[in-house]
Amino acid sequence: MSQERDESVDRSKSRSPSRHDFLVKLHGLSHSSNRDDIKKFLNPCRIDALHLFDNNGISSSDCFVDLESETDVKDALKKTGQYLDRKYIEGTT
Repeated sequence: MSQERDESVDRSKSRSPSRHDFLVKLHGLSHSSNRDDIKKFLNPCRIDALHLFDNNGISSSDCFVDLESETDVKDALKKTGQYLDRKYIEGTT
């Protein structure tokens, strides 16, 4: 069963933790990708929270990213088709 393994500490004080107004799913991640790799990949997007998952200790190929604005979502989706750790990344909302 999948479990959340990591969450960013970049949470904005003004947002409720249960809201996901600007959520993007990234698919195709390398099993070795970590929070810092994903932050660099999404730069200059402003990340509110980053949710990585694992399956029995092996990183999933998906993550969910809460972003701060619609502009950040659009910028993150522009990363679709780029590579991270030699893996083709797809972004969806």
